[in-house]
Amino acid sequence: MPAPSLLPLAGLVSLVAIALGGAACLDEELPLKCPTLRSAGGNPVGRWELIDVCLDAPRFMEMNCPELREEIQGIAGMGFIEYTATGQTTSDLKLTLMRQIVLPRRCATAVTRCEQIGDAYRLRKDLSVTGAVCRGTEECTCGIRQEFVSKGADSYEIRGGNKIYETSSMVTFDFAATSNELRLQTPGILIRLTRL
Repeated sequence: MPAPSLLPLAGLVSLVAIALGGAACLDEELPLKCPTLRSAGGNPVGRWELIDVCLDAPRFMEMNCPELREEIQGIAGMGFIEYTATGQTTSDLKLTLMRQIVLPRRCATAVTRCEQIGDAYRLRKDLSVTGAVCRGTEECTCGIRQEFVSKGADSYEIRGGNKIYETSSMVTFDFAATSNELRLQTPGILIRLTRL
């Protein structure tokens, strides 16, 4: 099994946005879009544990096949983000996204067996695919697993009272922090964390 991608938080956000295109809700037909965060600012200083994530999720497969069905089967996240009072941030996060794609055989004429589609997906490192299994005869049903890992450090600054700007990655997050909860959003991803 290929290793998941390893990159800092901003890199994770960029990769997720590219690979997913980045609201993933269970058993919903795609595409989906995350709600917009009401960016209220606050104090992000502290160590925060991931409790929820929403990813803008376009279709994994873009093709001219109206019968193509695609659903998010599960999304899981774990890890933490820490912001210090001295302007440093570290993160250690892992997101796993499970998709199911059902492709009618008439739309998969380039392959002789459904298993060939899974073989092709497993080679897609640019989409962080760490598992793909396709089976069937009349239609190909594929289970696709994508994993995204963020582990790294950066410096940050607060801009406008409600934006966190990560200096070396040059990514800006809208944020809302209370004493117990931190929400971060950038295009394609909304992260909810609780104070450790």
